[in-house]
Amino acid sequence: MTKIWTGCCLAAWLLAAPAAHAASQAAAVIDDGYAGKVLNRILDTGKLKFSQTMELRLSLDDSGHLLECRGTRGADATAACAAAKAASPFGTPPYGVPTYVTLAFWSGSPPAAKADAQAKQEAKAVKTASKDASLNPYLTKIRTELRNAMYIPEQTKPGSYHVTARIKCDSAGKILDSAILKGSGDARLDKYVLQGIRRAGKITPPPAGAGDTFELTFTLVRR
Repeated sequence: MTKIWTGCCLAAWLLAAPAAHAASQAAAVIDDGYAGKVLNRILDTGKLKFSQTMELRLSLDDSGHLLECRGTRGADATAACAAAKAASPFGTPPYGVPTYVTLAFWSGSPPAAKADAQAKQEAKAVKTASKDASLNPYLTKIRTELRNAMYIPEQTKPGSYHVTARIKCDSAGKILDSAILKGSGDARLDKYVLQGIRRAGKITPPPAGAGDTFELTFTLVRR
């Protein structure tokens, strides 16, 4: 299954912080440097404080505004998320679509015993990034195809809404299954999103090696 938020891909771990913040003990999972830019903006606020090893996952909309921030691996990310909120917005993400950015922080140097594991993780991330990067135009294309089949109900209040859906298709692009993974907060709108996907019925056939299941986040605006 290809897990993606409207086409953003993951690239390699930076095992050292960006040059401007070499002493910050921070790293980023980057896509064409975008997450590195996000990390620098957070560090530039001067509000980032952490005393434990943790990962921070940010959800950004198509304008780079922070939608959600959470720490992984059980870490308390309250202070770090406050810094991320202060630094938002971060500028338009690659391809102008919503994206996830994952940052890592630690106190002191990464343990030497983990060097091999980190090297393997980095190599794997680079390989995944290369594959996913080639899929970005395709994912953007099918997101647009499905979005064009969706309608916003009249009862929906003005505002921007984000809906994450999972679709499964066959090799010809026929949609076999669809489901809402993260709703917009408006149940009626979520229903219309599913109806739009079913109305479309098919998408451009996936390229070889892309898999048959995709997770896409749609931005719907009611004016």
